[in-house]
Amino acid sequence: MLVLAIVGIYGTNTRSFELTAAVASWRHVDTFRFFYLVLPLFRGSYESAGIFYFDFVRLRSVSALHELRRVFFHRLLCVAPLASLYFWALGAALGMLVLKDVPLTFLLALIPLFVVRSIIGIYQIRLFAEGRFGIHLITMLFLVVLLWLVWIKPDPASDLIQITAAMILQLILLINLQHLRDRRYPPLPTVLSVGDWLRRLAREPAAVRVGHVIIPRTTTTKQRSAAMRLIRQSFDGTGHVAFGSPTKVMYYQRAQEDTVESAPHLVLQAVSGGVLTRGSSSPRPIADGGEAFRLWRSSSAHGSAPIDLTDLVRAFHSLFRAGIALDLQTLHGIRDMRGLDQNFLVAAVPAVTRSVDEGSTLVVVGDRQLAPIYRHGTLRMLLVCPPDPEREKLKSLVTLIREWEISQAARGVPDG
Repeated sequence: MLVLAIVGIYGTNTRSFELTAAVASWRHVDTFRFFYLVLPLFRGSYESAGIFYFDFVRLRSVSALHELRRVFFHRLLCVAPLASLYFWALGAALGMLVLKDVPLTFLLALIPLFVVRSIIGIYQIRLFAEGRFGIHLITMLFLVVLLWLVWIKPDPASDLIQITAAMILQLILLINLQHLRDRRYPPLPTVLSVGDWLRRLAREPAAVRVGHVIIPRTTTTKQRSAAMRLIRQSFDGTGHVAFGSPTKVMYYQRAQEDTVESAPHLVLQAVSGGVLTRGSSSPRPIADGGEAFRLWRSSSAHGSAPIDLTDLVRAFHSLFRAGIALDLQTLHGIRDMRGLDQNFLVAAVPAVTRSVDEGSTLVVVGDRQLAPIYRHGTLRMLLVCPPDPEREKLKSLVTLIREWEISQAARGVPDG
């Protein structure tokens, strides 16, 4: 309907869109016949984005893949103009070979319209896939208002330019809304990786109680799942938990400094019916998260060498020369990942995203070990060991990752 309105079918006695009014040689072009012929191609430049609908849906459901979703989206924005030029070329061929009276200059003037509409399609299919229907409708109504402003102008000499400009303004609105959202990390889940848990604890301004609770190895899968659900409910909105080991769940909970409440691990033991066994907790609330982190750090057997992510990757490659470090933000290492077995890649993604809830520093997939690195609750980097790695090197890698997590949390926390 939008296209038909633009080409003048829904015009009035006083005004209709005149796409050929700008140049004298265009005036003999029958725009209705032309757009009726190329309408499937004009739609194709937009609908081609729908191919990636299910990819957006799957990425939306896994908050840990926030970085991958953002990079994937940016890659599609680079591909969209190429797809639109393909459809425009087919439309230009139809206009020149079938209608035979369509000037080349008119066809060239349609390129921005095809390109902008294709990029808009990428943004809107993502909005639709992520369930952001309100913003999707707002941007469509914004375009309708802009086209109405073009229509009420009495001089139709530049309708094609103005309609293209209206779509560019719609695209600018979409860019600002989407990229503003992409710059913000999703809310932190209750269960975090050790590194994120330490960073969040170190920057917690309120008084906290810190401790741990044990989930025995003899616990059945069903009991373990119920216990984790109970832990999430207990700390949701009041603190965070992380697996220090497959059986040890560390926690911190915001509290009032001048109050004495039951230790969280004792409450969990009681309500779980004894499924959660041993545990500990700070006897009284600690002044703030920074102080709690310093106490945790002083009692920890791990080192805290100040290394950044680049140093971590360099140390990983010194352990495993044939290892792969995939950076989810820059996609560095993607070529090496493409050389791996396809079945391994399919199994790796769900295994890695479950690692936080399962308390696994290393994830076993086939004959390889993977070490996921999380930042802000999202997967930041994936370290892939070569097949059948040596046990001692794996222990060194676990120690290296833990030291990196501690050093990252220690940044900005003053000594004292």
